Amino acid sequence: MIVLPGGQPGTDNLNNDPASTGCLQISGVRQADRAICAAPIILAAAGLLSSGRRATSYPSYSTKLDGAMYEDRTVVLTGNIMTSQGPGTTIAPLPWQSSAGCPASMSTTR
Repeated sequence: MIVLPGGQPGTDNLNNDPASTGCLQISGVRQADRAICAAPIILAAAGLLSSGRRATSYPSYSTKLDGAMYEDRTVVLTGNIMTSQGPGTTIAPLPWQSSAGCPASMSTTR
């Protein structure tokens, strides 16, 4: 599992580091990846949100998710990728919960 924290300038530093995006490209979507706050832009830069995958982020980063379908929700789970608008929204769901056990503010796709 790869977890990318948000916040600045950390998100920009990770996004500009070829090792970070390279690691994500190697892992692909076989692993469970998590990105919080601004960090979903790193998943987008690695090509993991292409093909219209659904994602969320801190609202001011919604236009920087190249190829993703932005959803204004606290947490969006698409396959093995979970994105969150901020640290306070990452508590639920746990990876093993079904979509039936998720809060109404979440959106899930398998």
